[in-house]
Amino acid sequence: DLAGMLRAVDLPLPGEHDQVTMLKAYLGGELVGCVGYGCYGDSAVLHSLVVVREAKGEGVGRALVEGVVERVRRLGVRRVYLATTDTTRYFAYLGFLPIERAAVTSAVLASPELSEYAAGEASHMCYEIPE
Repeated sequence: DLAGMLRAVDLPLPGEHDQVTMLKAYLGGELVGCVGYGCYGDSAVLHSLVVVREAKGEGVGRALVEGVVERVRRLGVRRVYLATTDTTRYFAYLGFLPIERAAVTSAVLASPELSEYAAGEASHMCYEIPE
């Protein structure tokens, strides 16, 4: 289940009042990945991308992130942000660029996805959605 998948890798489950939408990926009827996102004006924030070990290398993570980008693009979002403590290289591979925390708007920093990280605790990244 989704909650178990997130707990297994020490990622938080979105709170009841968080504005987070979760996408799920299935292979052969089995839940193999998930990612969440929240929208804040013309920006969005990724939340907890997880792919089970057995599905790594199958394009599940890329498909989930691309799914988020396409959904938020249709909503008028121009930038997708994230904070990570250990997956900077993976997100760089997907087109996210490192940015300074100070470059992130206060509304985005206050999001449930980013507010859990104090300055210096995570790397911040941004993907600019082409027009």
